[in-house]
Amino acid sequence: MQARKEVRLAHYERFMGSSFTLGAGVEESPFVDLCVFPPNPLKGRNYYTLATDGLSDLSLFSPSGRATFPAVEVLAYTESVSGEAFSVRFMQALARAMADPGWNWTEGRPVNALDIDPAIPADARARHLMLLPPVREWPGFEVRRYTNGSEVRFLWAALLAVPEWKAAQAGREDILARLKSADPPPFLDPTRPSLI
Repeated sequence: MQARKEVRLAHYERFMGSSFTLGAGVEESPFVDLCVFPPNPLKGRNYYTLATDGLSDLSLFSPSGRATFPAVEVLAYTESVSGEAFSVRFMQALARAMADPGWNWTEGRPVNALDIDPAIPADARARHLMLLPPVREWPGFEVRRYTNGSEVRFLWAALLAVPEWKAAQAGREDILARLKSADPPPFLDPTRPSLI
């Protein structure tokens, strides 16, 4: 697993710059860390990026228990990681949820974010989570192949506001285009305004 970890970290750093790790970010899964990539204007990144490291090494099963999901790591964007930042707490909770074989997650399927973090206010603007392709990243980021031929995919954890969620239900390509063109990127923030 150490060799796979080194490959992932090199992949992250190639696209996002240097990082620091928040140690064992997922208490129940000591092999999953949360990496923090500070703003890096040289790479056009004026925000923090949070990314899991080690989630792809866990056995992630479909709800039926028959098929294994592709190995994935998850990232999100945020303005701050200071103190008890919501984004850090939420990413740790998301990694815990995804590491649970009983949790039903699928790329592109909206999930009520309250199921992941009950502390989100019920009247929050952005309260629907979708795991999406990392449309904000450079080409070549989405998939990384290990030397043994296996792959890890990277997904963006996006909190969607209700109008965005409805647009995603009507056709994901529409909302992906809006999320991709937003500047700055939609942060992992339940209070952010909708792009629609």
